[in-house]
Amino acid sequence: MAVLERYSVPHGVFAEIGGDQPGEFHRRCAPLFGKQLVVEISEDTPAELRSVHDLAENSVDVLAHYDVLEHVADVKDFLAACHRALQPGGVMICEVPDLRLYPRNLLLLEFEHVNHFSATTLNAIAQQVGFNLVELGHTCSRPYGFLSVFRKESVQAVRSVDSRCEFIDALACVRGGIEQIQRTEVQIDALRLRLATMGAERKKITLWAITDLMRRLLANFTLPETAIVVDSDPRRKDHLAQDGVLVSEPKNCIEHIAQSELLVICAARYKSGILDWVARETGKTFFADELVVLGAGPSGETLT
Repeated sequence: MAVLERYSVPHGVFAEIGGDQPGEFHRRCAPLFGKQLVVEISEDTPAELRSVHDLAENSVDVLAHYDVLEHVADVKDFLAACHRALQPGGVMICEVPDLRLYPRNLLLLEFEHVNHFSATTLNAIAQQVGFNLVELGHTCSRPYGFLSVFRKESVQAVRSVDSRCEFIDALACVRGGIEQIQRTEVQIDALRLRLATMGAERKKITLWAITDLMRRLLANFTLPETAIVVDSDPRRKDHLAQDGVLVSEPKNCIEHIAQSELLVICAARYKSGILDWVARETGKTFFADELVVLGAGPSGETLT
């Protein structure tokens, strides 16, 4: 929010691309702009527009997209559409996963990600469509990205990119990410064996959070009948339907969670919040031998 506050236009137009469901973020944005627009391709999410190309030319003062660009098939076309929609002097705020953090994150497991950026490469592409970089930082909504602020200006400050160094750096980061994935695969194999053993012993298990790590765990693996899958987001109830797995909301499974002898968390960055909810709502405390956090490092640090 601090970045948006610096570039607020009280009587201007703010557009968020990939805005998801309106919530606290949009309420906090309301005093900063005269009008807000949400562009969201998902038909399940209410939005004024379904494509960045639907934004009228020179109609927006500030445009933002958070963790969207890594999913876009044609990055240059997308950024050109953003540039077209902005007023002269308008600002684009862009947050993406940072390639240099891959060795400590499991982003390469995100099969939806079709692009991978460093600050240098994103800036190079943005310059090609007419943007100037005015701000760069790592204070983001997620712990593995960077945030760039670009301005639509008539005069460009073109910066050269040392592609050789950039390639070497990117290659090292990708290799580090692959090594982390390989370690996680070992963790998943061990967890599958434990789940099967506990299922045979009729012990209750709770798996929490629909993520790519959860999908990787369930690939070619059948959960025991004593296991349930929960996620706090009701929109994810059908996300594992193709695997024949029912996804429930935690509030509807309090008794099962309280009786579970193993809790598997598949979204490491939400570990504290999940454990706090469990303790508050069920009175259950999961100790170290009853808890598995996929995507956590050897010391318990978050890797996703």
